[in-house]
Amino acid sequence: MPETRKTDDISTSSGASGAPAPPTPVAPSPPSRRQKKPWIPFVVLYVVLVLGAAMFLVPFVWMVVTSLKTTDRVMIYPPEWLPKQTYFYYQSPTGRIAIDPPLVDNDKGKATIRMPGAETTTKVPSSTISKEVRVAPKWSNYPDTWKEVPFALFTKNTLTLALLVVLGVTISSSIVAFGFARIPFPGREALFMLMLSTMMLPGIVTLIPGYMLFRELGWLDSLKPLWVPAFFGGGAFNVFLLRQFFRTIPVELDEAAKMDGASWGQIYWRILMPLTGPATTTVALFSFIGAWKDFMGPLIFINSLEKQTLELGLQTFQTLYGTHWEMMMAGAVIVVLPLIVIFFLGQKVFIQGIVMTGLKG
Repeated sequence: MPETRKTDDISTSSGASGAPAPPTPVAPSPPSRRQKKPWIPFVVLYVVLVLGAAMFLVPFVWMVVTSLKTTDRVMIYPPEWLPKQTYFYYQSPTGRIAIDPPLVDNDKGKATIRMPGAETTTKVPSSTISKEVRVAPKWSNYPDTWKEVPFALFTKNTLTLALLVVLGVTISSSIVAFGFARIPFPGREALFMLMLSTMMLPGIVTLIPGYMLFRELGWLDSLKPLWVPAFFGGGAFNVFLLRQFFRTIPVELDEAAKMDGASWGQIYWRILMPLTGPATTTVALFSFIGAWKDFMGPLIFINSLEKQTLELGLQTFQTLYGTHWEMMMAGAVIVVLPLIVIFFLGQKVFIQGIVMTGLKG
């Protein structure tokens, strides 16, 4: 009985309070593992990217490999992806001697060779001649190509032209873009659309009128027709690119500068231009690459050899040494290598400028 009474007291006291008994604490369940992302789409994406990159890299790799081959191994089938050279040896009584490619008469079993340092040729049994094919790049193709035509002069002309074009395009296109982006005037949007419509005109449309104009000015057979127009507008695409970037900069900077008495020219040069580094660098890269690899312009306006650019000089080299494909490829590598170096050095700023110009319409 006493034990039963104790139990009744406990139940009575808990019910008298009117509050339910606290719930029994439950141990926290272990955190669930994150659901794994499907890996198959990523694998497919990377395979497609690798195949796409290989598709663009294979021609360049083949150009470099061919530039390091000898003439006799350029057209060999199946193609060789490693530059190889053929070495000939004469087995003399005193030992094996490296020789130039011999003239072999298989009918008579004789071979005509020239011993190292000798001025006359010698006939020896063809059985004493052996050859080996080894992986060996022929680096001498590059200095030989550089000496055959004045590539140093072509490089100087091209570099001068490219720098002048970059200077003219950067200055003129930024001024025009500043006007379209910041200065309000009647018909601004209509003129901007008219300027963009000029991008639909092919260059061949203005080629003949431009030629006639430069002929009247006496600028033919000079670099002036190639760089002077860069100081008059800078191109519709470059203006559009810089205008889009200018519009991402807050207008409050202009208003603050006006309150301090700044003119439009001071706002352009001291306020906005220091902020347009990525976009200006992008325009400069586009302009430099376009001027460096321009072929049609120099072909139309330049006649003398001493004023030719690299692209035109490469065609001159092809005319003289068209059958030596290894030297042609060496010349092509010389022409394209500076562009690759410049692009990789400015790749970060280039991509940043392209991205930032699309932030605001």
